Amino acid sequence: MLDLTFFEILGLLFVLQLILRMAWGLWRHPVAVKRVEGFYEKYNDQMTQVDTHKGRLMMLDHKGDGEQGVGLLFVHGSCARMGQFEGQIEYFVNKGYHVVAYDAIGCGRSDKPVCMDGSTYHPKRFVDDARLVLNTAFGENEKVVVIGHSFGCYVAMQTASSDPERVIGTVYIGGSAVWLDNVKSATKIFRLPNAILWYIRPLLGLGFASMALAPGSCKNLRKQEAEASSRNPVHMFSAFWRNIHHVTHPDHHPVIPEHASLLISGRHDKITPVTKAEQLAELLHDDSEHVVIEDASHQSMQEQPEAVCSHIEDYINRILQ
Repeated sequence: MLDLTFFEILGLLFVLQLILRMAWGLWRHPVAVKRVEGFYEKYNDQMTQVDTHKGRLMMLDHKGDGEQGVGLLFVHGSCARMGQFEGQIEYFVNKGYHVVAYDAIGCGRSDKPVCMDGSTYHPKRFVDDARLVLNTAFGENEKVVVIGHSFGCYVAMQTASSDPERVIGTVYIGGSAVWLDNVKSATKIFRLPNAILWYIRPLLGLGFASMALAPGSCKNLRKQEAEASSRNPVHMFSAFWRNIHHVTHPDHHPVIPEHASLLISGRHDKITPVTKAEQLAELLHDDSEHVVIEDASHQSMQEQPEAVCSHIEDYINRILQ
């Protein structure tokens, strides 16, 4: 066994960090960086900022032609960004829908405030911000369908139940009844000191991509999501995951909307497996539909955008009849 002093161990850790960072820099692909940034450049004219409790969030507000009868609000998942819905945003913008999406505080191009007690990244704050976006972007009499992904499904459900007159539909992509899970046990690694999380951050990004994407997903998409994940500040994602257990408290359990919903799962999802999604499906309104997309995992809206768009459009047509 090596007989190392404390300072020699620190030195070895520092060298290991340099190696990890250099490997990550070499692995990063220009195409991945361009795809992450390209979304914001594409919709730059429709971007605006919204003041929240702890900073400004970036919001896309594409007004559409007003003839579709319903607006769409996209809510991304934990530590993610609205650009993950690019395929759906482009599709429904081209169809003339009023489309709204946003980067939650701490994510994408929104502010990323440091908060010593982590309260900025409490689940309730994300729900409050979604309601703020809903009230800011849509008119009082405008009907809305809220589309959430992963943790965004929880936010979408809370938002919908708070305004049942305006929100007439909800779509849950990669969703589960997260408030019934043992999330505290599943997120133990994020209780490590931030300094250690900073060291292993490249590995966390690669780990997320391997769990969130199906084995056959294109390499550029894998690199894109690893690139985007690596941009999340440590203070944000550690605070979020340390707070996620609050959703299990009865005070934060969502009210199930009293309308038919659409639940979309990826067959190879390792984050919210189909069996977990089925638990959520049992809680939804009786007229709700659960579809499983083959050759897709947690990021089905990116892996199979055409299929996801088709299911969402069919659902919208059904609830508008």
